[in-house]
Amino acid sequence: MAEIKKTSKKKVDQTTEEYIEEVASLQFTDFEIAMISEIPIKELLAKYSVNIDRGRLLAEAEVRRSILQMAKQGSTPAQKQFVELNKRAKKTRR
Repeated sequence: MAEIKKTSKKKVDQTTEEYIEEVASLQFTDFEIAMISEIPIKELLAKYSVNIDRGRLLAEAEVRRSILQMAKQGSTPAQKQFVELNKRAKKTRR
């Protein structure tokens, strides 16, 4: 709960876009982000949907980096998970 409390207030030097990305990186729902940021949900989605998606994806990328690191260190569950992520990525066509 302490982590959420720290993040619940925008830092002075932080833009609204950066703040939305930070809160979204914690995998809150759109409604929860609206509540935390005190931005009406319709306005949040109209102005900041890209920032919400970006925040969530950047957090996922961090987790995937950790999975890759653990897989390289020999973790069998991480290796299996990485292989599945790799299969999914290969199925995606450009």
